[in-house]
Amino acid sequence: MGCLGVIIAVIVLFAILSNMRESSTNTTSSSSTQTTPENPNKLQQPPKPEFIDFRKPLRPAVKKIPIKNSDGSVLTYENGIEGVNIRVGPGMNYAVDKTGTLGENEILYVLEEKDDWIRFRVTREDNGWSAWIKKDITISSKEIEQAAKTKFGEPPTQNLDGSFTCVKEYLKSITRDPDSLVYEKWSDVKYNEGDGWLVMCVFRAKNGFGGYERDAKWFIIQHGRVVEVKNIDAYE
Repeated sequence: MGCLGVIIAVIVLFAILSNMRESSTNTTSSSSTQTTPENPNKLQQPPKPEFIDFRKPLRPAVKKIPIKNSDGSVLTYENGIEGVNIRVGPGMNYAVDKTGTLGENEILYVLEEKDDWIRFRVTREDNGWSAWIKKDITISSKEIEQAAKTKFGEPPTQNLDGSFTCVKEYLKSITRDPDSLVYEKWSDVKYNEGDGWLVMCVFRAKNGFGGYERDAKWFIIQHGRVVEVKNIDAYE
């Protein structure tokens, strides 16, 4: 009995020691996972302010718009003198524009009229440049059109399909097989000071062997009828 009691006492002591060790381990683990509270005396960094740009946006540049006629077309003039000087303002007391001189018949797109002077540019698009020229050495597009009508009659009327009746009638009168005519392309009405109204047409028709031949011509029209035909390279 003495030995048995000693063995039992040893087992009980071993169990007690094991429980104490587990309790100590759990306590250490729990304490290590706790968050350390922040120091209330520590200064906090203020948030960075967002940058706000209070500058006003740049004012857009004023676009110079050409003057328009009552029918919506842009008012244009033609220069009448070769090599004429242009000015930086509306008057002879203004300096000569160093950009250069104007050529005869150069088209001027009118931006403004003042004291018998016109402010113009030489392209339809606004490129930021303009100059002045005395109005009495130019001729307006309306005057040019009126002179053309007086000399060559009214411009030919374009049909809805783009064709011109006077040209079609002319081609039918000179073609071997009028019924074979096929019209491929028409231009708008052009004007040439020396010839009159111009219309370009690309067409096909049967030749004497029954095959189709394709051609392109300029048709010069005066007073409603074709008076002359020129090759396609006759005009630019």
